[in-house]
Amino acid sequence: MDESQLLLKERELVRLRVIETTLTGRSARDAAAMLRLSVRQVFRLKARVLTQGARGVIHGNTGRRPANAKTVGLRQHILELHRTAFSDYNDYHFAEALEEEYQLKVNPETLRRWLRAADIAPKRRHRSVSNHRRRRERRSRFGELVFIDGSPHPWLGPDLPPATLILATDDATGMPLYGRFDPQETLNGCFAVFYHVGRRYGLPEALYLDHAGQFTTTRHGGTHVCQRDDKPTHFEIAMQTLAVKLIFANSPQARGRGERINGTFQDRLVAELDHHHITDLAGATDYLNRVFIPSTPSASE
Repeated sequence: MDESQLLLKERELVRLRVIETTLTGRSARDAAAMLRLSVRQVFRLKARVLTQGARGVIHGNTGRRPANAKTVGLRQHILELHRTAFSDYNDYHFAEALEEEYQLKVNPETLRRWLRAADIAPKRRHRSVSNHRRRRERRSRFGELVFIDGSPHPWLGPDLPPATLILATDDATGMPLYGRFDPQETLNGCFAVFYHVGRRYGLPEALYLDHAGQFTTTRHGGTHVCQRDDKPTHFEIAMQTLAVKLIFANSPQARGRGERINGTFQDRLVAELDHHHITDLAGATDYLNRVFIPSTPSASE
């Protein structure tokens, strides 16, 4: 290309004009101060302008493709995968799935830019507004306190009946321990989750629970069968026998950590169950404990 047709950026034009003044008497020190460069860099630019003319101020990598740049074909392939197979995945979840299933390692920030540039909106979960309650400190030791909670949700997709995920989580680490999908949160389901946790990790010192009827007495007279406060439920009797203390939360907000874990599961687990075409409760329970929970980082990591 002829030098008269050379197009320079504004910064390059400024550099060229200042370097040209060094050819007619300006000191390299003054030019360095004006361009915010070192004196050595000014001497290099001056030498290049003397030999190459205006091209001397253009960076040598201009117009070259970076060595670590992803190919256009790879980018299009990844965007197509998101549209066809991972449309319910958020950005970071999608990056993890690409590496696990396709051995394609893409920086999540790079992936985010590609998706936004392709007009693919981010997947955002609703986050509850913070409240005034004081944050409860975590227990200091793993296994000291475990909370069990049932989360009804259309886990298997909007076209199938809602199910309930009964999930046990360690309070000290925030690590999910075991979960089970049932049509509803039942006493047998809670016992089954507790059994699997105890068999694998040992008995916890205490359980943190809500006031669900399978855990504690919730009916006192009225039109229902009268049941005294001091008459324990089957679950309370079992825990008394095992010397496991029961702590009951007085509000959903008091059990906010469990609520947040359920929210994360609703965001990521639903997408993975749909991606793997899992539509039955037994299959969902198997995938949850065999694949999903082992790959879920604890809150302390």
